[in-house]
Amino acid sequence: MRSDKFLNKPNQEMNDFQAAVLAREEQLRHLKCIFDLALLEDENETGESSSSPIITVNERIFLRKIHQKERETLKNDCGCSCTNNDWSNFYLLLSTSIDSNSNSNNNNETNIEDCSSKFQSLVSKTHFDGFIVFDLTKKTEIEADDNNNDTGNNNKIDDWLRIPPGIHSNIFISDSIIDIRTCRVYRNSFISRTYIGSKTVLMNCGHISTNGDININSNRNCFGRLEISVGAESGGGRPLVLTAESTMINVTQQLATITDNSKINNVLMMEHSHCGPSSIMESTVMGPDSHASAGEVHASIIGPQTNAHHQSLLIGVLWPLGRGNVAYGANVGSNHTGRLPDQECTVGEGIFWGLNCIVKFPIDLTLSPYSMIAAGTKLSPQRIGMPFSLIVESSVHCPAQQQKQQWNDIIPGWVIQHSPYTLIRNDKKYITRRKASRHAFYTGWNILRPSTIERCRVARSILQSSIEHSIPLQDVSGIGECRLTLRARDVGIKAYEDCIHLYALQGLMSWLDKTCSKKHTRTNNDEMSSFVFRAIQDEFMTKQTTTIISPVLSSTAVEWPSVPWDVNDSSNNEWEYQRNILLEEFSSKEVMKYDVAWLRLLLEKLQHLEYNFAERVAKSKRRDDVRGAATIPGYADNHVAAELDSVIIDAKKKAEETEQFVQNFLNKNC
Repeated sequence: MRSDKFLNKPNQEMNDFQAAVLAREEQLRHLKCIFDLALLEDENETGESSSSPIITVNERIFLRKIHQKERETLKNDCGCSCTNNDWSNFYLLLSTSIDSNSNSNNNNETNIEDCSSKFQSLVSKTHFDGFIVFDLTKKTEIEADDNNNDTGNNNKIDDWLRIPPGIHSNIFISDSIIDIRTCRVYRNSFISRTYIGSKTVLMNCGHISTNGDININSNRNCFGRLEISVGAESGGGRPLVLTAESTMINVTQQLATITDNSKINNVLMMEHSHCGPSSIMESTVMGPDSHASAGEVHASIIGPQTNAHHQSLLIGVLWPLGRGNVAYGANVGSNHTGRLPDQECTVGEGIFWGLNCIVKFPIDLTLSPYSMIAAGTKLSPQRIGMPFSLIVESSVHCPAQQQKQQWNDIIPGWVIQHSPYTLIRNDKKYITRRKASRHAFYTGWNILRPSTIERCRVARSILQSSIEHSIPLQDVSGIGECRLTLRARDVGIKAYEDCIHLYALQGLMSWLDKTCSKKHTRTNNDEMSSFVFRAIQDEFMTKQTTTIISPVLSSTAVEWPSVPWDVNDSSNNEWEYQRNILLEEFSSKEVMKYDVAWLRLLLEKLQHLEYNFAERVAKSKRRDDVRGAATIPGYADNHVAAELDSVIIDAKKKAEETEQFVQNFLNKNC
């Protein structure tokens, strides 16, 4: 069931991340060293010198001032200027591999490589002030590709990398260190006290700066760090201390421990996150591959692959797992009680906020992953714990005791039952649109995995208990302030049960394929049948079962749900979870004989569920085709019909492949 092999090695990736963090801390110490050495050099000099003194940073890197020819090139050929024509604080950071004499004590200008020719393509029409360092230790993308001999990625080049690197047409850059060979810094108004690292893109920005001293030993106001307060806007929020290398893992760990015309302030934007045009963002973490356009985001955590492409509002939204969508006019920010703006909203993975929905805080949807809040819905403060649900404004009015507000109807499991197309498309989208390679090891989890299936098991148990114990529909746990009808309850039970069974039976098919594939080449049918029987007995009768999460505990606790990177979700553990489900779901009160007859029953059910799922995927898209053709002239001519849709074709193909496997397996072994 794993679609990405990197998910099976999180420990190594975490070690790599920690190494990256340590490397960054070391780099910041070098920057501080550079800063101090440059200041010391200035204090020792009296007047401008024609020499270019070398300052050794470490055995691989050295710092030197620009010399006369380089200054003239910057002024005359590149069209740059410096305040008071004072270039004495202008430095180059170079690798010892560039200049074999760099470690010597000979400071003669003729023995040091002239970088003037590099400046002509990398720097133009920019005014500088104060302490400036051009970092020339990195290779350009072309040089890096040549060294790696990777000619197969030319078609996959990022659009930003098509822009020539360098610093061009900036009004003012002061007291900054810039990796000029791989960054793109174009047409910015003011940049100060900023480290612009490898592959950074800064374009058409107004004011970019940081406050505080370059203090490596302090946790506050440290160069390269951000202190962001999310949640309650009025103070007393949830403080996060982050760096450019931070991931959503770091963000959620801190939450756990602490229970073009865009305006961006105090924001951490992770790899391949985008903001603008016309966005306002304040005190926010933007996860990898997330996008915010034309809206406002304040005091929030926006997880990976989340899109807010239209005018919308998010305030105090804690959404670490992301993968959601915010439609036009969504107001997820009613955080003010009339006393203080001290309320917040916690959101589960894959939530869809519909057109013009209004969300009043506090609200918790962390236990309702991949649910949809329909257009125009007004959500009052509540906790909802029904995954894959549809929440829609009802035309039925509340009783008098409910102050004549309108109900919101909830249909548990609606997305699974009536819009499974959404899930398959999203699963494919999360893989194909994931560009943040440095975060890839923890952003590629599947939608249907043990944690989300367990949410379905909990929800189904709650709905079934309401029948067994004659619990009034409005007293059912997990529906919040919504209205639950008998029909919606039945839809939810069936949707969750089919999803749970299909997930577990798919695991059974994978286990059988893995267990029996090598045996087929060396045995006849009789021997194979005997082998299959013994394998079933060993796996389902001899092996000890592990305890599955208690539905009672997991449905009532007010706490953050588990996140994918904190769960050992390897293929072996996933099969163990699926095996336990099979034992619980497909055994009777009598002594169960786990034999080939039992196996045949399960495989035939798998075959039926796969075809049923594929048909529901097609049906959910076919509804749109029929409605569109009956409403819009020429609709059918300009839209892909369900029969030709790649998502539906894939679902049908999977059902056919399952049928072929089941028939072949039963004919040979049972």
